[in-house]
Amino acid sequence: ATGSNAIDIGYRVTLDSWVNEAEGLARVQYRGTLWDAKVTGPRGTGTTFYIRGIDGGTLQISGEST
Repeated sequence: ATGSNAIDIGYRVTLDSWVNEAEGLARVQYRGTLWDAKVTGPRGTGTTFYIRGIDGGTLQISGEST
């Protein structure tokens, strides 16, 4: 997809808070607003995650950039 509404695959987002850490559900900062997110790849130890895709209004994120 192209245009201003395209989700930036590989874009770095910052963890704001965990909704349910055991299930990988979180809120992240992306484009100046909070988004629902689900960790679908390796979690890592920091607060930096990378967008892997989107499912509805939920970002799919991973703790690894590759």
